[in-house]
Amino acid sequence: MAQGIWTLKVADESLGDAGRLLSWCLEITAAQGTDVAVLLSGLEAEPRTEGVQLRWRLDGSAEVAGLRVLRSVDDAPPLLLTRSPLEPVDGPMAYLDPAADLRAGSRLRYLLQGEDVDGRAFDLGEISLRYEAPRRAAFALEQNHPNPFNPSTTIVYRLESGGPVRLRIFDAAGRLVRTLVEGDQAAGEHRVQWQGLDQAGRGVAAGAYYYRLESGGRSLVRRMVLLK
Repeated sequence: MAQGIWTLKVADESLGDAGRLLSWCLEITAAQGTDVAVLLSGLEAEPRTEGVQLRWRLDGSAEVAGLRVLRSVDDAPPLLLTRSPLEPVDGPMAYLDPAADLRAGSRLRYLLQGEDVDGRAFDLGEISLRYEAPRRAAFALEQNHPNPFNPSTTIVYRLESGGPVRLRIFDAAGRLVRTLVEGDQAAGEHRVQWQGLDQAGRGVAAGAYYYRLESGGRSLVRRMVLLK
């Protein structure tokens, strides 16, 4: 199967023996040099706070030994992004380009290539876009919901940048009740549930509690109420 524009013509038999000839123009991307066509569909690129997210669907992965992702910036020659080939699978696939070296307004062209068992590359598809870095989420701690609550509540918070994060709950006297989050997290929105339990897994008494978010040398505190 050759790559290009194919025309599908179908006769509408409801109009008699001759019928009316209908046609649709289909754009088919097929791998060259394989006995069975490898079809790529749904290729899209989405700028996100952590980079550019590529998504696509692959059919005929048995004919591909690996996948390569290349990127061209402002019409420069494309550079290989994948240090080692991605393992192809039939169905949805994704790749995240960290895009750490990109400037806002850059013209990007991503190319997806297949690789045969001998390491030879063949084109599967490409997509172009103008890169505009999304605004990073502001550092924020939302009011828990529901509040007051019994027996559980959800806490939502946003991080402006990735790094170490700690979310802890204290009682009205300032004593630590439970640590909900402690470790590295990516920038963006996060949510966690508290079931009204202390660090040992015991239910806590009804009353007012405070939850404190710490990240990047900053902290935020909010109050919540547990009912019994």
